[in-house]
Amino acid sequence: MVVATVNLSNNILTDRYVTGTPSSCSGIGATYAINSSLLDEILNNPKPRWLTKSDLREKAISQPVFLERLNSGLRSVSSSPLIWDDEAIGFLALWSKMPDTYTEIDAQIVARIAAQISGAVANAELVQNLQHEITIR
Repeated sequence: MVVATVNLSNNILTDRYVTGTPSSCSGIGATYAINSSLLDEILNNPKPRWLTKSDLREKAISQPVFLERLNSGLRSVSSSPLIWDDEAIGFLALWSKMPDTYTEIDAQIVARIAAQISGAVANAELVQNLQHEITIR
């Protein structure tokens, strides 16, 4: 499972919570660049999704993070954007080692969970940003 937040000014995603099968690119605080197509997909069309192994291979062409997760043995994902104040602030993703594990029903469940945790993630980001600003001063 991964909870990631998006930084629009830098076009990066940051893993804020990670559990389960490790990959070389994941871990709390890991950041990775996202291209405009994936960013557009997450932010401009915020809906739950599920990807199969073949979908992940296709995404891996333009997004190295998908390739890294495929190489670590993950074969399918169900994800949903975290929406706060009518804005996508990140996403929740559940990964599986089994190919074609997730369906539309699973994606809807992930969306419900994402809706429940979005406020807490947004508040945690605010606290972290404030702490960073205080440290800089």
